[in-house]
Amino acid sequence: MLVVECLRSHAQVVFSLSSPKGTAGEASVENKLFPGWGEEVFCFKLKSPHPNPLPALAGRGSWHYCNNISMKVSRTALASLLPLTAGTFLLFYIPALWAQYLRQHLGRPAFVTGWWLFAVMLSLGAFNARKKLSMLPLGNASAWLRWHVAGGFLTLALFWLHARTIWPTGIYERVLTALFYLLNLSGIIGWVMQRAYPRALNDTGVEVIYEKIPAVLAQLRGHAETAVLECAQQTGSGILGQYYVETLHWFFQRPRFFWNHALFGGKTARAWVREQCAPVRLYLNEAEQKFLDRLTALAERKAEVDFHYATQALMKRWLLAHLPLAAAVVLLTLWHILLVHIYAL
Repeated sequence: MLVVECLRSHAQVVFSLSSPKGTAGEASVENKLFPGWGEEVFCFKLKSPHPNPLPALAGRGSWHYCNNISMKVSRTALASLLPLTAGTFLLFYIPALWAQYLRQHLGRPAFVTGWWLFAVMLSLGAFNARKKLSMLPLGNASAWLRWHVAGGFLTLALFWLHARTIWPTGIYERVLTALFYLLNLSGIIGWVMQRAYPRALNDTGVEVIYEKIPAVLAQLRGHAETAVLECAQQTGSGILGQYYVETLHWFFQRPRFFWNHALFGGKTARAWVREQCAPVRLYLNEAEQKFLDRLTALAERKAEVDFHYATQALMKRWLLAHLPLAAAVVLLTLWHILLVHIYAL
């Protein structure tokens, strides 16, 4: 009864997504925490069409077949990157030569490099419009993304070509430069996340829909409390229940170790679970240790869900920093262009 009262006094739902958008999709293979007991949670095992993707070729010539496929993929990627690299180089080389010519003939190279930089910035902003107009045949989205990444690095080179320094002297110019660097930094961080996080999520072997994470955590917490109550009822001991209330109850309430999951893959979270579960095992008998194993497995699954929450949240929210920075840079650039042309005339 003491365990029941402790769980009731601590029972509260403290986590929910701020603005759920509904289900992001359905999966055909449902995954239960443990076969034969418990309720289903919204976790799905990643589907694989066949345990061996090349069953008919599993033999002497399979390595040569896979090698040919990898060579074809690398050639295709190289063929798509060569035009992009050449075009990016030309977009920098042309204004650089033009600016050098004007500088030698007492012209105004800053006008050329500045307008060229602004045109490239507008073309990068068109990528956001392309995503909103996906129903129109405006080209492949992956090609737009590759240009957006290459164009972002191109703007850095054009900016240094235009300003002829890394850090200018005027207050207004420094504010514009700082925002421009922050914009490029946020873009690089977002690109790295979009490249690294999906692979890391795939390596977990479990798919969790972001909008259903609060429900998943609630069910995991319910399974953990059920295991504790069953242990108290079947063994008559309250050691595991007291241990749960003092340690793991905090862990099951909401996502924990957010930045450790986002930056280091959740190593601290998994180590914390092991450190918390190992000492109490010394005080449990064989029957209680089975319930501790269930509780440990639930905590490890909860750590995987926390990893999904941290990575998916960052992938959804990084644009909340990138887009306002892009708007601020464009507005300050327009004001910069207006002032330059007024005083130049």
